[in-house]
Amino acid sequence: MTDKTQALQAIDKMPESASMREIVERLAFMAGIREGLEQLDRGQKIPISAIEKKIRAWPTK
Repeated sequence: MTDKTQALQAIDKMPESASMREIVERLAFMAGIREGLEQLDRGQKIPISAIEKKIRAWPTK
């Protein structure tokens, strides 16, 4: 399935009242997921220990 076809299907599933911003956000989310999966396929992974370290550094407020 092409990117265009997937984008059109995603838009078709959204309510008629969806704003342009909501549509763009949905497509950006889909693109981010695809990019992440492609990175995993290429073996570009982040060890869980590195993620945990970043989370511990987040501000608590």
